[in-house]
Amino acid sequence: MQSFFDVERQQYLAMAGIGRRLLEAGFSPVATEPWQAGGFRTDHTPLLLEIAASFSDPPPPLPLRLFSQGPVFRPQTGRWIETVDVEWIGTVGPEQHRIMLSLADQLLREIADAGLLNQPAVLVLGHRGWIRKLGRVLGLEEDRVAACIRCWQEGVLSGSDAFPDATKALFQPSPAHTFFPALQEWLDVESPLSAQKKAEVLWDLSFVGSHPYYTGLVFSAYHPESGRELASGGEFALTVAGRRFEGFGFVLKLEGVGSHV
Repeated sequence: MQSFFDVERQQYLAMAGIGRRLLEAGFSPVATEPWQAGGFRTDHTPLLLEIAASFSDPPPPLPLRLFSQGPVFRPQTGRWIETVDVEWIGTVGPEQHRIMLSLADQLLREIADAGLLNQPAVLVLGHRGWIRKLGRVLGLEEDRVAACIRCWQEGVLSGSDAFPDATKALFQPSPAHTFFPALQEWLDVESPLSAQKKAEVLWDLSFVGSHPYYTGLVFSAYHPESGRELASGGEFALTVAGRRFEGFGFVLKLEGVGSHV
């Protein structure tokens, strides 16, 4: 049984390793305030985009690679959790997907190397863009597909009822070797993951991420025993201060990982 001080030391080592990795990858640290007008910080991403939007004459060249660390407030529990938020701001495509997923994998291994994670994470991926494309191929109305996405975002799994039975296998967790043959019957797409991925990987189109600003690929990494989420993120589009930003971001959640050792 680890002591509180052992876990604190391991979290410090993990944070140091994560910061070093991000600096080596060309990401710049940016401070975001823990409070906002009307409430506490619950998400780093809009705050980082506000900072990016504040540079005007001329605007900074894209892509911007930023990270911010510090707790975010969870209103549903009334608690703060320690996080590291990582953002690629700029054009996003398959290559950026691979870069950011590989970086998330490296940072999760920093957590494991610090002694805070004793098993590889399980990675679940979905893709809002593929859902919309599939809807168009099937002749579903856009509003109906958007309603399905909102259902899944709220944890209502019956959202897939709008899709025909022939596609049902796409809306439950499946390994890549079964998911992609089923998907490619409808869409010409390929996996953004490399064969070297260390985590166990599952695909599920009913996984759409928790934020309304996600537009494409989304993912969640969680501990295989406890189910606690360790990281999550995805491709996004947001308009902040009159400027539209696109990018790919994710957040690492360090709260409680020491209890899994």
